[in-house]
Amino acid sequence: MNIFIDESGTFSIPDSETQSLSIIGALAIQDDCYYSFLKTFKRIRNAVGVNTDEVKGNKLDNRQLLDFVNGFSSFPLLYDFVLIDLTYEIDANILSHKNNQAMLLLDTIGPDFSKATTDFLKNLASNINALSNQLYIQMHLLTDLMEKIIRRSTLYYCQRSPVSLARFNFFIDAKDAKITRYERLWLDIYKAFLQMRGMASPLLQLDGGDYSFFKYFENSKQDFPKYLEEYYKFVPAPSIDINKIFENVKFLNSKMSLGLQAVDLLANATKRVLTARANSDLLRALRSIIIQQENNTLSVSRLSNIGKLHPNTAFYGRRLVGQYNRAMIDKKSISNM
Repeated sequence: MNIFIDESGTFSIPDSETQSLSIIGALAIQDDCYYSFLKTFKRIRNAVGVNTDEVKGNKLDNRQLLDFVNGFSSFPLLYDFVLIDLTYEIDANILSHKNNQAMLLLDTIGPDFSKATTDFLKNLASNINALSNQLYIQMHLLTDLMEKIIRRSTLYYCQRSPVSLARFNFFIDAKDAKITRYERLWLDIYKAFLQMRGMASPLLQLDGGDYSFFKYFENSKQDFPKYLEEYYKFVPAPSIDINKIFENVKFLNSKMSLGLQAVDLLANATKRVLTARANSDLLRALRSIIIQQENNTLSVSRLSNIGKLHPNTAFYGRRLVGQYNRAMIDKKSISNM
């Protein structure tokens, strides 16, 4: 499957308590409907009167966005997102979280590590600490999203299109024509953090789901990294080969990708709803395409113990996420397996 990733928001803490919401969205499109989806995108683009090569959500009105979302809803897509509400956050908390994440990397260094590996991890920790808070927040959310999309896409497609789990192609909206220092750092670091998260919370598999096409990405016990087994004292089951599952991750200019433009529209629509800038028609259309969230509640990434959300985020989050989202569990499919 092809997975397209783009963000909406500034990932910055506001000077006053004005709503500051940032979102990164992921749109997974299975191979057997990919080209049909692209044709539909072009048809809608022409119908709503967009005459540029790149469609940007922040340039469209609610009516135009609604036409796109309604057109997407006929496809078996998986749209998911992560968000952070920084309205009441403070920089000191972000700095503390950043320092703790750097220390986590240093803590994994064992006495048997080679000098090259030790130096590599120390350099990563140093580069994390050197990031601006704004870029660190974005890096953290992007890593959250990569974890979430793997956990949820495997659960979703093992019931509906098991063959879609044979290949994962990730396309992330690039910040510049050349890969930036931030993007390079993220590419160097996200797998290490996902590996540690996978140790703490192994991938769950649905009883009755078809994971036959996913076997390529599973580690055998003998292939599991020895240093992680020694550090954590166990091998999770199933154990996912991080390098295999993320072997196709590319930063790409959105002008070259209708998939990236599509997820930009969905992320922008999501932010509009949660910041009280969307009408009820757009809200209803969007929630019908969002995949069901855990416990039917809005999932919010946090970098501190500040749990307070802006009133708009809380109110519209309850309206956007819930019983009207696309079902995660396909009871009919599972019963036939």
